[in-house]
Amino acid sequence: MGTAHLTSVEAARLRCPYCGRAVPADTDWVTTGQRAWGSCGFAVDLDGRRVAALLLAPDTLTRDARNAPDSRNAPDSRNAQDSQDEQRAIIMGIWVDQAYVRRGLGKRLIQAACAGLRGRDVRVLVARAGIQPTCATPPRGFLRRCGFVWVPAEQEWVLDLDATVTDRAGAPGMLHRIVASLRPVSPSAPVARTERRMSAVVR
Repeated sequence: MGTAHLTSVEAARLRCPYCGRAVPADTDWVTTGQRAWGSCGFAVDLDGRRVAALLLAPDTLTRDARNAPDSRNAPDSRNAQDSQDEQRAIIMGIWVDQAYVRRGLGKRLIQAACAGLRGRDVRVLVARAGIQPTCATPPRGFLRRCGFVWVPAEQEWVLDLDATVTDRAGAPGMLHRIVASLRPVSPSAPVARTERRMSAVVR
């Protein structure tokens, strides 16, 4: 079993097995992640095929809204917010093929993201909240098991990568092995109906 970086071209070839959607390689957030980190996510290869994927983007999706002309939004505050955004990554999608659920592949993807992003000076991994779990809004139980904490004021799930990589018992060695297993970047879903069902999808 190997964990690999995902390029924008590779991500475009993948379809979520649950919602059936693929992400075009020229999608704004895909190209933004590609430019920032050299890849836009991670994937797990098993039995000769790609069985799980995690898509990521810099958390700048709401920057335009925040930076709209406003007397309360001075240039200095915008620059400070931009700097914070550059240290945050957001999960845009995560899924595991139905034939490979309950093998810990979803958690392995999160661990790979923690290790890989921390090396790119990203400090926080964010997951969006949703009424119904989907590949874009992972189940709450899965996020909790991976160490995410719910932040009511922001209406988002947050994982502190500094704490994850350096503080948890056993995590440094485990994450180091995941980083070592990552293959270098090569040059260049129907929505689940219940959280219980979607939880199995990314476990």
